[in-house]
Amino acid sequence: MIRLSRLRLLSRMDRPPPIVPRAPTSRVALSALAGLLTLVCAARLVHAAALLVLPASGENVSAVFVEQAHHHLVNALIQIGRGRFQVLAPDGHATAKPLEPARAIDKAAALGADVAVTLHIAHDPLTTLLVLTGYPIRAATAPVQILKRLTIGPQFLAASIQEMAGDFLAQSQPPFSDPMARHQATYGPPPRETFVGLGAGSATAFNTAGGGITTLPSIAIFVLKMMPSTFADFRGEYASGAGASVGSLGAGFAWLPAGRGVYLGFGAKWSNLTFGGRGANGIAAQPTVGFLHRSGTSPIFRAELGYVMNLFAELEHDRLIPGAGDGHFTHGPITNVGIAF
Repeated sequence: MIRLSRLRLLSRMDRPPPIVPRAPTSRVALSALAGLLTLVCAARLVHAAALLVLPASGENVSAVFVEQAHHHLVNALIQIGRGRFQVLAPDGHATAKPLEPARAIDKAAALGADVAVTLHIAHDPLTTLLVLTGYPIRAATAPVQILKRLTIGPQFLAASIQEMAGDFLAQSQPPFSDPMARHQATYGPPPRETFVGLGAGSATAFNTAGGGITTLPSIAIFVLKMMPSTFADFRGEYASGAGASVGSLGAGFAWLPAGRGVYLGFGAKWSNLTFGGRGANGIAAQPTVGFLHRSGTSPIFRAELGYVMNLFAELEHDRLIPGAGDGHFTHGPITNVGIAF
């Protein structure tokens, strides 16, 4: 029994370790690389400008010659513009006269292209004239046109069109290959968001340390950061007169649902003031209601009424006990009318 158990143990120890199948790492790596290259190529095609090559036209030349020229042009644009331009070449027959610019643009727009490309060939007894024209669909630029006159045989047609295609793409790259430029050409430049302005108004203070009510003329410089349905307001203000003064720096936000018209806002600012007392500084809160007019790129006009509530007190002068005067939390309305550019 002992020998038999030892034999069984040895036989188990002599067995080779189990073979664990390994993942085909090379195939996985190749698949991942292929997927990455596909995504990169797709991203480049998304941002590439689309060229619609319309059927060529020719005068005093055979239809076969015109179709050969069209074939050479499509191949040249694909080779030279790879990665920067997407070439569309729908089937069509050669015509005697070139397509009118308006119809060429309409055909390209219907297929979602950025440029309509036409090739016209005119032959006289001595020379052959090649006219390559690109009509931008949305870009606010003049058409791109390349002219070449051939005085040699048709065997040099492919090389001549190759050269014309290179010159055409070099001149057509801006702004067709820039999606942002195409968007701005279609919808115009993006609206301005930041404006700097000046304003004037008045500041009235109740419960002053000097007693009574004080009204001062004020000036302001402000910066507006416009956003959809809201805007941010950064400003500095100063008011002075009759032995009193107040200066402040602050910021606030306003709700402007329609982008213009009546708005509601709230802000906070650091104020330094003197209204007949020993002077003081601190934080003040200010709710605001106003009206803002804006039209296109014209200046912004604004008029507003706010109410300032100082969260700090100014002490009265006490001749007997310095620093023992009563504190006054000043508050009151403030008006401002301004223009921003």
